[in-house]
Amino acid sequence: MHLAYFDENKYSNEYPYFYVGGIILSADKVIKYEEVISQIQYNFFGSNLLIKENEMHGKEIFQGKGTKQYY
Repeated sequence: MHLAYFDENKYSNEYPYFYVGGIILSADKVIKYEEVISQIQYNFFGSNLLIKENEMHGKEIFQGKGTKQYY
């Protein structure tokens, strides 16, 4: 079995392109993937709780714009 996750950007006049991204993982690798992502989140935010303040967005990561700045 495989699991899939998809996400899309929000269309706006400033960003008039629509993107869809996703990942498909073998079910037996999902736990390991979650552990790695949680560790990255902990290393950056000091917490691996999924709360609004710890949410990562592509806009800030890839464009350096928005309310958060990732360095």
